[in-house]
Order: sequence, then structure tokens, then C-alpha cells
Amino acid sequence: MMIPDIHNVREYIKFWIRLFPASKRDYFLFFITLLDVVLLEVNNTFKVFLNPYFISGVVIFDFLVIFIWFLDFRKRYKNHENKLEYISINWYEIVGILPFSVLRPFLFLRAVKMGIAAFKLANANIDPDKLKTREVYIKFSEVFIDTISDKVFLQSIDRVRDVMRRLEYDKLVDTIFTSYEKEIQSSVREAVYQKTSLKDLTRLPFFNMIESKLSSEITSSMKDLMKSEIIAEVVRTITTEILDQMEKRVTMMDAERITRQEFSLADEKDSP
Repeated sequence: MMIPDIHNVREYIKFWIRLFPASKRDYFLFFITLLDVVLLEVNNTFKVFLNPYFISGVVIFDFLVIFIWFLDFRKRYKNHENKLEYISINWYEIVGILPFSVLRPFLFLRAVKMGIAAFKLANANIDPDKLKTREVYIKFSEVFIDTISDKVFLQSIDRVRDVMRRLEYDKLVDTIFTSYEKEIQSSVREAVYQKTSLKDLTRLPFFNMIESKLSSEITSSMKDLMKSEIIAEVVRTITTEILDQMEKRVTMMDAERITRQEFSLADEKDSP
């Protein structure tokens, strides 16, 4: 899922709105809160010049906004199984609906939380249509810790990639085969004996050495094959794919933490 060019304003805005995990109710709450904050600021700044009816209207509207947010918070609180967890995640809403105008901007932290979620979903390349819920579970205290820890892990994966590119696979194979040559040859001899007609041939005179000779040559051929560039490239490809999958899973786990929903690679949105 490729983020549109910022110069293409229309597509850029549509992209983030689609990822933004907000419902129509959320947009309504954000709108009336923004209007409330603007009116409160005008009221506090130009109070001496304003009509008393306008001032009273601003106060009434502020209490109306508080009441609407309270009803919304109460509804979501009652529907949440873990009440204490819900309060710990959405504590800023309780602060924001207190009857003090200076605290009203705390309600915008809900929009900030959804913005963080949208960024994480975009980073994980998750198709928004795969979301089962628009509820977001983000503790601001954990955002920085998770972001830093994931960044360190992803940086470690990049370091591993760099190390893997520098490894000399032929020397590694030679060292490993030398250490386990007897065990490998013994396993090959047993496999040859059990799964070929040599089992009957070794009972004949002068044929009892064939088994040992053949297993030794097979082991030597295996060693030469493993030291070849083809096998080295296969190992590099497998390792790279594992690291790529790990990187994708880390970013998906980040999205899973905030949505409480498991995703798979099939939930990724294809890039255009």
C-alpha cells in the first residue's frame, strides 16, 4: 500500500481518511469540540467586548459539548469488558469533560490517538477493509516504548542482513562438514543399505566394500554440492526471506496491539 505523493493533495487526504479509524460519530465529536474551543478562546480573549447573550450562549454550548462527550464515554465504557483498562486507555476524556474550559483540548487526544493508529496501519501495509472494529487501544505511555523497541529490533534485522551478505558460505560448509563428516557418512551408508539393492549385493564375495565406498563418495559429493555457489545463493535467499517475514510480522504486531485483531500477510493491501 503506497502512500500517495503529498503534492497530489486530493489522493493524499483520501488515503489518510480511509486509514483514520474514526466513525461519523467521532468526526461529529471532533467538529463540535473544535468549534467549542474556538468559541471559548474568543470568549476569554474578547469577553469585555462581547454581548452578554453571546457569552451565555458559549457557556451553554460548552456544557452541551461536555454532556455529549459524557454520553459517548459512558456508552463505550459500559460496552467494554475491562472497565479499569478502558479508563486507563481513555483517561484524557475524563479530564477533557471536566467543567473547566482550559481542559477542553484534552479531548483532541482522541484524534491524536487515531492519527497514531492510522500511521501504524499504513506502516504495516494493512488493508483498512480488513479491520473488524474502529476501536483503538493505545496507551500513550506505551507508544514511545513500543516504537523504540520495534525500531531497535528492525535495526537489528538490517544488521543481520548486512552480516549475512558478508559471510563466506563455502568455508562455513567446509568447517561444518568436517566436524560431522563421520556422522553424515554413517547416515548415508545406512540409507544406501536400507533403500537400495546393495543390501543383497553385500552378501556376495568382494562386494562388501561397495557399500562403504559408495557412501564415502556420496558424502564427498554432498560436501562439494553444499560448497557450490548455487547452494550458497539458496541459503542467502532463505535467510533473506526469513528476515523479510520477521520485519513484516513486527510491523503487523504493532497494528495488532492497537486493534486487538490478528492479521496475516494476506491482509496486506497490494501496492499499486
